[in-house]
Amino acid sequence: MNLQNLIRRQTAFLMTMVLAGLLIAQVCVGQTPYPMVMSLEPVAAQQGQTSEHTVRSRYNMFGAYRVLVSGTGVTGEVVPPEPPPEKKEDAKKEDQAADKKEEKKEEKKPNVERLKVRFTVAPDALPGVRDFRIATPQGVSTVGQLVIAADTVVRESGNNDKREEANEVPVPVTICGVFEKAEDIDYYKFKAEAGMALSFHVRCMRLQDRIHDLQNHADPMITLRNASGTTLAAVDNYFAADPWMTYEFKDAGEYYLEIRDVRFNGNTYWQYSVEISNRPFVSNVYPLGVAPGKETDFQLVGFGFQQQQQAKATIQEAGLMGPQWVQVKVGETLSNPAPIVVSDLPLVAETSDPNNDPASAQPIVIPAGVNGQVESETDIDCYRFDAKKGEHYTIEVVARRHQSMLDSHVRILNAE
Repeated sequence: MNLQNLIRRQTAFLMTMVLAGLLIAQVCVGQTPYPMVMSLEPVAAQQGQTSEHTVRSRYNMFGAYRVLVSGTGVTGEVVPPEPPPEKKEDAKKEDQAADKKEEKKEEKKPNVERLKVRFTVAPDALPGVRDFRIATPQGVSTVGQLVIAADTVVRESGNNDKREEANEVPVPVTICGVFEKAEDIDYYKFKAEAGMALSFHVRCMRLQDRIHDLQNHADPMITLRNASGTTLAAVDNYFAADPWMTYEFKDAGEYYLEIRDVRFNGNTYWQYSVEISNRPFVSNVYPLGVAPGKETDFQLVGFGFQQQQQAKATIQEAGLMGPQWVQVKVGETLSNPAPIVVSDLPLVAETSDPNNDPASAQPIVIPAGVNGQVESETDIDCYRFDAKKGEHYTIEVVARRHQSMLDSHVRILNAE
């Protein structure tokens, strides 16, 4: 190979590397990461109120211009940052000189990973959890979680790691806090009258399940103590890893609620809310599957009403299919939202006849939606259906992911 050919080949190689570098640079510019929401503090907002919250993210939220909230009755907006205080004349001149020097340099975006947002909640907004996203020039963020609460929202304050330093809260209330560090224990003090019955509903792990980039999740537990610190009740898991507890107080006095991660772990993103209420609380309704546009008679499961309490409700015909939430009247009080599944399939209810083995299986015709209950330990529900060779069926259980305690197991058996 002569020298001229070698120079030509080296020049071509260098030109190829330059072009490749330009392409890589363009790809990198085009792949600016969109924000990933990590937490909202406080995580709850009250019906009929406007409140400010802090969104924390991974990657840049600079230029955020809109807050998107699921459902109706809740709106959000970005709170513009406060302007800097007025500077003295000498400082202004220095800044102007510095600005002129920077004019020739490429403008660099500030890195914004904390952002103030303002939520406005209508008085009749459905309580429960809403998804929200932040729209930015870098793209729309991942999903964050906002709890809509019926009662006053009180934020954790100061160092409340000991009973002696507990935050005092009114009842009913929605408490918002965070397990911000390892071995963090939060204490809250409240007063109860003799004969008062309260429910304690924690939302924590279920909120974190929707946070895209949060690798480790909290496993909260709550403990109820009297004024001397004696344990009256404790709950770890109920709605998945989130506790729910009810308690009737025999004596009037001061009491303490203790909440912590069961493993004594902590994380700056581990936000939680605790709804303490003396109103009826519906944990589940039966049937779970309902048809749109038809009035349904529900049997209520939960706290603050008779064991066989019934209620009626009609789901809008134009609504979406799948897991949803419904409020029912318990006496003169509107309940908290209860989980349902809206389906346009023919709905079948488990009969009162025994169906615990294949020989006594309840016959059904597919397609169908089956409403059943695992009413006792060792209960097994069997259903019999006809299928032809080559047919494909999807069998899907909606239970634990929609606030049921059931950890379901499904088997398909042949005729033998």
